[in-house]
Amino acid sequence: MAYLKPRAVVCLCALFFAWLAQAQVVDRKPQTDTLSVADRLSVRINAADWLLLLPNIGVELDLGNKNWSRWALGLDVRGNWQTSHTYKPGIVYNLAEASAELRYYWRPRQIDGRGVRPHKRLLGRLFSCRRNKVRRPEVVYYRGVYVSYSDFSFKFGPEGHQGSAIGAGVSWGAVRPLYAFANGHSLDLELGLRVGAAYARTDTYRHDRVDNCYPVTERGRWKLVPFPVVNTVRVGLVYRLGTYPSTSKYRWRYDCDYTFAALQDSINSARETARINELTADSIRGLIDKEFWRVYKAAADSNKIVADSLKRVADSLKRVADRLRREARRAERERRDSLKQAARAARDSVKAAADSAKIAVADSIAAATDSITTAADTAKIAAADSIAAAANPAAATDTATVAAPQDTTTAAAAKPKPDAGEAEADGADKAPAPADTGSANSDGTPAAATEERKEDGNETA
Repeated sequence: MAYLKPRAVVCLCALFFAWLAQAQVVDRKPQTDTLSVADRLSVRINAADWLLLLPNIGVELDLGNKNWSRWALGLDVRGNWQTSHTYKPGIVYNLAEASAELRYYWRPRQIDGRGVRPHKRLLGRLFSCRRNKVRRPEVVYYRGVYVSYSDFSFKFGPEGHQGSAIGAGVSWGAVRPLYAFANGHSLDLELGLRVGAAYARTDTYRHDRVDNCYPVTERGRWKLVPFPVVNTVRVGLVYRLGTYPSTSKYRWRYDCDYTFAALQDSINSARETARINELTADSIRGLIDKEFWRVYKAAADSNKIVADSLKRVADSLKRVADRLRREARRAERERRDSLKQAARAARDSVKAAADSAKIAVADSIAAATDSITTAADTAKIAAADSIAAAANPAAATDTATVAAPQDTTTAAAAKPKPDAGEAEADGADKAPAPADTGSANSDGTPAAATEERKEDGNETA
């Protein structure tokens, strides 16, 4: 029964992990995914250091957020520093170290003879990720560089060594998936090695049991360790957070991006075609080049002649266009000047007509004024004569008789014709009679005088 109990515990643990875990297969989806921070973060420990009584822990973050990103940065700390003892022990095993590591993850690629070909150079074959046959596609490999700083104190014999060291070197390893838990997290197994150079300062001391101390017997200086130093042998576990396991990460972009894959296919096809053409068309290329350059030179010469003639035609057309443009500008200026002169002449003629019209109007007004003045004067004289004749009829008759031979026309026109009765009376009586004044005007003047004034006025007008 005592023998069965450990086995039962192991079986129960195995069943528990089997219940939590599920099988992991390589993701071959041809698509690009964007990863969250949790998907890019992982926590790791090195079981080999734990077995050597060196507690350790580390974290790693993928630098890219795509499933084809392959660079990652990790930080690790480990230490077993000055454990508590009642007496100073004769064996001392103290170490405290912090390190940073930059890794490049990659997966093996199948050589197919077209897009993926084997490397030919030694350096390329040494670091090549191309294989004739990929046996474990789920395993991802890495190579990288690291730097570290450590304080140490070791004593396994009569003398001990203590001091500090700065290390740098290269790392190489592989990561294989183990379990994928139900919550999306996953667990991986990591195997790796760190080898590099160290720049250290080491003091030598011994154990004084009487005084219970470690007196230093020799002081050291900083110097380069003359041989390669194995910094870490990794046999550890990697716990990946998020829901993206390592089987879906660190992939080749060609395998997970259709557009990129199509571009690569076209490039590879073009390269293959170029290689075939280069192998089969060496003899034809010379003839083609010769014929091409002959035809090209002839075409270039003819094109030059045509270009020169076209240039000359263009220059002549340009000169004609410039001349026509200048003539058009000159005609436009002349037209504007003629329009200005016509407008000026029209303004002058209008002004002259207006001035002549003003003078004619002024002359007509002056003539009318003079005629009116003359008619008024004549009317005044006639009125005065009529009044005088009315006052003295005999004198008027004598005056008329005396004045008749001088101006018969005026007297005849001015004197009213007597009718037949009056003529007979005149002849009978032979005496002057007063003129028939008829009805008098409103101002007391006879109507005959008024008629004489009207006739005088008409003659004057």
